[in-house]
Amino acid sequence: MLKANMFPTNYKLFPTKIAYVTCLSFFSCIYSQNYLHSDIDSILINENEKLRLLGKNKELLFLNEKFINVSKQQNYLKGEVLGYINIGTIYGTLGAYNTSLQYLQLAEKKIKNSNSFYLYSKLYQEYGQFNYVIGLDSKALQYNSMAIYFGRKITEPAEKKKLSSIYASRAEFLYNKTPDSSLIYLHKALKIKPSPVIKCLIANYYSKQKTAPDSSSYYFNQALLMLEKIEYWNIQRGMTYYYGGNYYSQNKEYEKALEYYKKSVEILEKTKQIYTIPLLYKTIAETYEHLKDKNKERIYLQKYTNLKDSLSHEWNQSINLSAEKAMNKQTLQAKTKKTVHIYNLIIVCLAVSVFFFSLFKYRKNFLFTSKHKAVENIKDKPESITTNGVNNDLIKLAQENNTLFISKFKEVHPELVKKIRLLNPNISKSELSLCAMIWLGLSSKEIACNTFMQHRSVQTKKNRLRKKLNIPSNIDLYLFFRKL
Repeated sequence: MLKANMFPTNYKLFPTKIAYVTCLSFFSCIYSQNYLHSDIDSILINENEKLRLLGKNKELLFLNEKFINVSKQQNYLKGEVLGYINIGTIYGTLGAYNTSLQYLQLAEKKIKNSNSFYLYSKLYQEYGQFNYVIGLDSKALQYNSMAIYFGRKITEPAEKKKLSSIYASRAEFLYNKTPDSSLIYLHKALKIKPSPVIKCLIANYYSKQKTAPDSSSYYFNQALLMLEKIEYWNIQRGMTYYYGGNYYSQNKEYEKALEYYKKSVEILEKTKQIYTIPLLYKTIAETYEHLKDKNKERIYLQKYTNLKDSLSHEWNQSINLSAEKAMNKQTLQAKTKKTVHIYNLIIVCLAVSVFFFSLFKYRKNFLFTSKHKAVENIKDKPESITTNGVNNDLIKLAQENNTLFISKFKEVHPELVKKIRLLNPNISKSELSLCAMIWLGLSSKEIACNTFMQHRSVQTKKNRLRKKLNIPSNIDLYLFFRKL
């Protein structure tokens, strides 16, 4: 205490001033450079990811705000939108969901003028994560499907790796509902970009299913080996320890599980992954329940309750000001542009009116000629139209639950039916009908609706079909029948 008072107040502030001046100098340097668009992409994708994994949220906000401005100066839309999505992700991690949603919506408005599949894929991936965290699982899956759709269209190899995290998210969304589908997406994610978290999730799947203990042990050890190359205070390590705790818990090794959970909490607290910590506290409390330690169980349940209640307020006071400033600025710009657009719209409408008035006398002849040609074209076409090899008449019969569906299917696809019967000659008519609907690409929900069954019943029938036709659990049913 005496030693601290030996230094004058100004002297104690000196290191802070140096840091402030250094920071200003660094970002002055940023604006003095003319960045290539590829440089901006690299910073907002690669450098952003490095900082995110280390939980450096303040640095992330600073970096993205600066490069949003750099992108605006260069009229580079992709950089601007990337910055908004990244900031939305940061706020979501911190539990500031309203602010997160505002930034994602801002990115969505801007993205309409872009043709980047990567941007669409990244945006819908974050929307999916956002909805999953707040409990809207079905909506999360819808956004995730859109992210996969655009992700598959990406041609740039480095950007296409984004599909790995998208597949991993889908696996997480499906894990408790359809574990077999979850495993398929985990393997897809692993093939694109291996990570210790994905390997640990695969280990958990085999451990939970109790079907392949050797595979479970193999993937878990592989995950631990990958951690040796990762910095300690890293989100990947924190999440791997969490899933590692689950692995030991499923094997009833609760002391070991507790050790991993506590390491995970330590790392995730350090890296500011606020939204994941309440679940960890709850899991630790459940582990203490297994260990018959009521006192520790009560302590962690209280921690879980307290943090969950205060989650929405976490970090908002310190960084909400910059969010409001950015949003207000965007609103002001939007109002100015709206006035200009209205003026331009009036001029365009007048020009279009004059143009169409001059063509009005030719309109009837033009429509008559077009209609006549269209009728002739229709006469030349076959009655049954097919799209991507799927007969629309069959889909219609399936949707109507028409008794003629399976007969018509046998007539149109005799070879396919023959191959299915070769797999199991004892397959029933209803099972063959289910095979046909899967081949046509109908989802479980659509099949349930068409056949007046519950969604769960359709899943049960699919599982029975797997066993009857000897289809491995890691093979997608839709792909299996299409390949036949």
